[in-house]
Amino acid sequence: MSIVFIFVNDNGEVIEHFLGVVHVNDTSTQTLKNSIDDFFAINGLSISQLRGQGYDGASNMRVLVTTTKKNGHVCTFFEYLAMIVNVVGASCKRKDVVLQKHHDDLVKRIESGEVATGKGKNEETSLARPGDTRWGSHFKTITRILDMWDAVTHVLDTIFEDGNEPNSRGIARGLIENMNKFEFVFIAHLMVDVLAETNTLSMCLQQKIQNIVTAVRMIKTVKDELKKYGNDDDCWEELLGVITAFCTKNNIFVPNMQDPKLGQGRAKLYRSVDGHPKTYYHFFRRDLF
Repeated sequence: MSIVFIFVNDNGEVIEHFLGVVHVNDTSTQTLKNSIDDFFAINGLSISQLRGQGYDGASNMRVLVTTTKKNGHVCTFFEYLAMIVNVVGASCKRKDVVLQKHHDDLVKRIESGEVATGKGKNEETSLARPGDTRWGSHFKTITRILDMWDAVTHVLDTIFEDGNEPNSRGIARGLIENMNKFEFVFIAHLMVDVLAETNTLSMCLQQKIQNIVTAVRMIKTVKDELKKYGNDDDCWEELLGVITAFCTKNNIFVPNMQDPKLGQGRAKLYRSVDGHPKTYYHFFRRDLF
């Protein structure tokens, strides 16, 4: 670990000094903290004078995604998300097919009046790989998959129907089956809403002209919005309406929220909540949303 001090001298000038290299056994948060503490102690420096700078690309800054993945269903969603991007983008040929199919679909939607045109709109795009160290990459990946849904499923269908490798065909089939589940679509739209809030915050915090007072206020505002989100009936109804419309358009089965939801495992027994079978409403509204 390189130790570099950046400080302001008595003349108001920003000075940067390289002090040395410290050996660390690993790059976990605790190890790095302990090494910095030891370095300060050995050199008679005061921790109270230290100020920190966090960088969005650092591997220890993956708090948001890690927290989100504590929900098993959401964690599984992100695993499938990464697989979809990897399979669809595995070759230039597949990428070209996705772009061409998306372009053709976009032209049809523009001609029908479904999509508006204008400067900066409908630019050529591609699937982005999600990275746990960058909040915005997940937002971009999910947004693009939803926007390019027909093109992505078309490529996966082609791999399954015409692929030469049995393993690739099996993976493609599994991905298609999961994408055609209401739960996958629900989590995708939910995460787009949540990550849209934090993505805006992330971009604002990275501006060079940002000051600490404004930054703290923005963080508090986003935290308050996220706290309200899970308890807001209007947000739930609005989200459910958007998801239902998306599923209807793409021929994805929408369950009746009042029907009992099957449990996991071989028995497929209904899980109970307060002595009553767990419904789809309870699962999506309480367990996920």
